[in-house]
Amino acid sequence: MGVATSIDALAIGISFACMGYHHVTTLTQPLLLIGGVTFVLTLWGMKLGTRFGAPIERKLKPALLGGVILIAIGIKVLITHLTA
Repeated sequence: MGVATSIDALAIGISFACMGYHHVTTLTQPLLLIGGVTFVLTLWGMKLGTRFGAPIERKLKPALLGGVILIAIGIKVLITHLTA
């Protein structure tokens, strides 16, 4: 999952550079928005995970599924920005 997260972060960093964001001061608003949404969704996911996690864990492999999803998102973002 660490590799998938790194690939996703690399794609986002490249896309910010390609969109003209070259200084940290111009990235303040997008970074705060991304950070805030990530924080809220992480808390929500943890709350849902503690409630529904045990039955799902027995049936699925959540770590594998999460890694595959992150890799797919990273590849999609990278391809979208390289072909645009």
